[in-house]
Order: sequence, then structure tokens, then C-alpha cells
Amino acid sequence: MLDRLCGSQLYWQTFFAFGTEKDPRGEQFSLASNYVFEDTIGYLLRRATRRARPTIKLITEREMQQAWKQRGDKPSVCDWVLASGKYCLLVDATNHWLDEKAAQGFADAEDYTADLEDTFVRRKFLQLRSTIELLAQHGWEGRTFDEQTVFVPMVVVPNGGIPPNVLSDVDLKLRSHSVLGELGRFVTSPGILTYSELQVFEGVCEHRGPQLFVEILARWRLMCTGGMPVRPQTFLDVSGVDRPMGKYPTIARSMLMQRL
Repeated sequence: MLDRLCGSQLYWQTFFAFGTEKDPRGEQFSLASNYVFEDTIGYLLRRATRRARPTIKLITEREMQQAWKQRGDKPSVCDWVLASGKYCLLVDATNHWLDEKAAQGFADAEDYTADLEDTFVRRKFLQLRSTIELLAQHGWEGRTFDEQTVFVPMVVVPNGGIPPNVLSDVDLKLRSHSVLGELGRFVTSPGILTYSELQVFEGVCEHRGPQLFVEILARWRLMCTGGMPVRPQTFLDVSGVDRPMGKYPTIARSMLMQRL
């Protein structure tokens, strides 16, 4: 019911009603949805950063592009960087939904491979790689990123954006090696995190230790890089961490009811 009212099914129904990307209205609707999703993730990261001041430094895409542009050309960078101690979390948001065939298990391997390669390997992972190289080269406001820094690349997708199982993590880990593997052992394998999973991490840190937001995500990715990947829920179980809900979902619900 939730997915039908405000999830991927409604998105695709509206998108195809406009006539897909060949119709300007379809393209505008798609771009608007992308902006809303990116803004939602950015707001979550700003909340987490404010709670952890001054432990976590948040750097935005616009700030990095302004600092590193050359002759008017803006470099390819991710949406946000969160630096905390020896950890450097690089986050990119993409409003990627599984298509209707993949969501129902009817897509073949070629369709699945093409989707992952186009969306993640040849786009998002390259942006993350470029950001890592620029940070290592230029640093940021007196902060240096050297061989002691642990870079943690991550892509956040909607709740229906990837198959929620370990096999998809293993597949992405193998595919990412050609793009990020040669950067060295100080770069973890990239994580694909759904919005609801990111909300779980926010709730944990909000109640148990705001300054640990970057570190706990880094520890999850280090576990997945050094051995068999595990989903975030499994990582939290193994780590003995409970999962209190953050305050913002309740606040957002109240705001929505007021608008309605």
C-alpha cells in the first residue's frame, strides 16, 4: 500500500503517463523527482553533521566544484564528502529505481548487467574515484588526505533501487574493482545503501553517539571489503547495536499531515 501510494509504482505510472523522456513533461517530472531525492539525502546528512559538530566536516558538491574548477570547467565530483578523523565518507545520491521487469524477477542477466554498468560502474563509481583523487591531491581547508585516510565511497538509492540481498553486494564489489580497486587498500569497496537503511544509521547515531555517524558506516564497509559483504542490518546485529528510530520520521509525518 505504501509503495502504491508514494513509491516506485506511482513514479513509473506518472512518468509513462507523461510520455517518458521523449516528452518534455516526462523529462521535467523525472528531473524534479531526482532533485527531491537528492535534497532529501542532503537534509539527512546535514542533520547528522549538525549533531556531531565539530567532529564531522561536511563538504558539498558545489563547494568542491568552485574550489577545483579550472578555466571555468567544473570537475566531476560526488554530491557530499563527510570527513571525520581518519575516515572520509564520499556520498552520491541517485534516484535509481529497478525497472518493472527487474522488480518482479522477470529481467534477464543482460538487462541487469547493462543497468548496473550504466548507472553505477561507468557513472557513479567514476565520480567517486575522481573525488578521491582530487581530495588526495588538494586536501581541503588545511585538512590533508594521505595514506592514513580511509576513503569510504557510497551511493544512496531509493528503497526500491537495488535488490536487497547479499548477492547484489558481491556483484557490485566485483564490478567496482576495475574502477576503484587500483586506488589502493585505503579505499573500501563502494556501498549501495537504500534511503531506509541510511535512516537506520541516522537513528542509531542520533541516540547512541552522533559523532560516530561516519565511523559506523566506515566500519560496515571495512567489514564488507575485508570479507564477504553483509547487509547493514546484519552488520548491526553482529556489532551488537540496537536500532532506535530517529526523531525526524515522526516530525516529517506531522508536517505531511498538516499540509494535507
